[in-house]
Parts: sequence; structure tokens; C-alpha cells
Amino acid sequence: MTKPLNGLKLDKINLEKVFNFLPYPLLVSEIVDGVRKNIFVNKAFEEEIGFSLSDIPTIEQWFETAYTEITYRTRITSEWLQKERYAKQMGADAIVMQAKINTKYFGEQWYEVKASVHGEIQFVAFVNIDQEIRKEEEMLKLIENKDRILSILSHDLRSPIGNLSNVIQLTLDGNLTNEEQNALLGKLNEQIFQMQDFLDTILRWSRSSFEETKVTCKQTDITPIINSVLTLYHDTVVNKQIRVNIQLYNQSIVTDEGIFTIIVRNLISNAIKFTPFAGEIIIRDHPTNDYFILEIQNSGTGITRQKIDAIMAGNYSSEKGTQGENGLGLGLKLCIQLLARLKGKLSIEGAAAYSTFRIVIPVNNHKTIT
Repeated sequence: MTKPLNGLKLDKINLEKVFNFLPYPLLVSEIVDGVRKNIFVNKAFEEEIGFSLSDIPTIEQWFETAYTEITYRTRITSEWLQKERYAKQMGADAIVMQAKINTKYFGEQWYEVKASVHGEIQFVAFVNIDQEIRKEEEMLKLIENKDRILSILSHDLRSPIGNLSNVIQLTLDGNLTNEEQNALLGKLNEQIFQMQDFLDTILRWSRSSFEETKVTCKQTDITPIINSVLTLYHDTVVNKQIRVNIQLYNQSIVTDEGIFTIIVRNLISNAIKFTPFAGEIIIRDHPTNDYFILEIQNSGTGITRQKIDAIMAGNYSSEKGTQGENGLGLGLKLCIQLLARLKGKLSIEGAAAYSTFRIVIPVNNHKTIT
């Protein structure tokens, strides 16, 4: 399984025993005919990282195995070579860096990689720091979410609140006719509804980001949920003269009713926002033995591939709707997060005259969609 540690003036058998006793993975390599070949991996390496010496006979093959993504491998290789050159220039015999390594059994894991060079022999130890790195990433995510929420609250809610204050002042001063007052109150009423929708989305998105949402699945009727959501947006649908075409064949599914309602509400709200005047929204399902599929399609200019990729990557910034409706850019991100709780997924299709948002939820709650 392993080769003797050539070049070391030590008892090789006992040395290998010592290395196998180490609690962390160890890789030993040696330059042979100008090629750095791996000559030993200890038991911890095989058990934790998962590869034997035959899997990675050279350092080059180790890098290909450990860093499967080409761009990342190129960056890590370049960084490692720079550290090797710098260590040689400074007369140092140690190299330290952090890297995300593809393990055979546990997927990608963060390691602190420490190398020690002795002549032609190089010892590389791997200390797992995955938990610490993930905690740091989660903390940065929390800070980013907090900053984004504060930005939304200060920006998107300032305008309608300011307008409400102005209308109240104009009304108190008697500077508005009844017609002007009624027209402004109608616009303000719609803005206040949007504010409530904004706040609801912010709170639910924050909770989904900061807390582990508990999932409780039960038999859930679909039609009442969709009707109740459409009732919330009745005035906007009427004002934009949108035709809503409901084509539901499956009356119920087993899912978390609260989470499912939030997802549907955000997708319908998004469809209404981007449907033009006198446009159409189609809500239809495609139940199968394994999955429940719900599509919400709206007419309009469609959605570009670039926007779809940005949404799925979580980098989407909201745009104004067809009548200047504001948005947070959080609704679709919230849908993706909550669908993950249901082991489902969101897919998006765009065409010249319509956009389709499709949610797929496994009928068997233990099955995950890939």
C-alpha cells in the first residue's frame, strides 16, 4: 500500500508506524528524476481524505484530485508554488496555507495545509479547519444580511412614509381638493400595502437566513392557498387588468403549509409585478408519482439568461415592475431557501413573450431533488 521512505536515514518501518499513529493526515513526497512523487500516506490520510497512494502517485495528480475545479486548482497551485519559492529564498523549510480540498467520502473540506521540506523530501500535514471556516462564513453572511436589511429599511421604506407625511400635511392645510385627496390616498394605500408586503418578506427572509426553519409536513390543499394569495393582490390585478388563468388538477399535496404558502405568495407577487397592463398569469400544476410541480407563468418581455443565472446564484437585485412597483430582491432568494427546506428546487425559463417560474417538490419527503 505504501512505499518505503527513501532518502531518510532512519528506521523506515518504525518511522511509518509513528506517522500512522498521527491523528491528522500526512502526505510524504520525494523528487525522483525531476518529478515530485508521493511515497507515503498515513492511515489518517486514507481514512479522512480517502485516497490511497495508488490514487495519487505524483503531486500533480494529487492537485488534480484534491482541487477538481480547474480555476480553483490553478489559483491554489500558483499560490503554493509562490510559497515554495519564497520559502527557498528565505531559507525557510515550512509552508502554510488554507485550502478547500475535495475528499473522497466527505465532500469539500477546509484544511490548513502545512508542508515541511528536508532536502528532496517534503512532509505535508493536513489539519481540518472546516468547522471554523464555516462558522466564519456564516458570521460574514449574518453581517451581510444585517447590513442589507438596514439598507432596505432606510431606502425602500423612506419614500412611502415621506409621501404619507406630505399628504397628511397637505390635507391638514386644506390645500387639496376632494378629487386630489382621493387620488393620493388611493396611491398611498397601494404603497402602504407594498410596505406591509416588504416588511413581511424581510422578516421571513431574515428568519430563514438566521434560524433553522422547522418543517412540519401534512396534507395541504393547494387551491385555497392560491385563492387566498390572489385575494391579497386583488386590487393590483384589477388595476392592471391582468387575466389570471388557474389550471389545477391536484387538489392537495403533503408539504409544510406555511412554507408552501410563503413560496407561492412570493412567486405570484413577482408574476403580478412583471405582468404588463392587460397581460396574463397562468398558474398550473403537473403532478407525477414522484414530484409535485407548480408553474407560475406571466406574459411580458420575458427574462434573460443572465438574470436567471443571477437569481439562481443569489446575486439578483430587484427591478421596478411594469408600473413602477418597487421590490426588495429578496423574494426569489427566500423561495430558493425555503424550497431547500422542503427538499425541492426552483427553476426558471424565459422566452420572448413570457417567464415561467417552476417549483418542484418531491412527493416522498425523504427524497432530495438534484
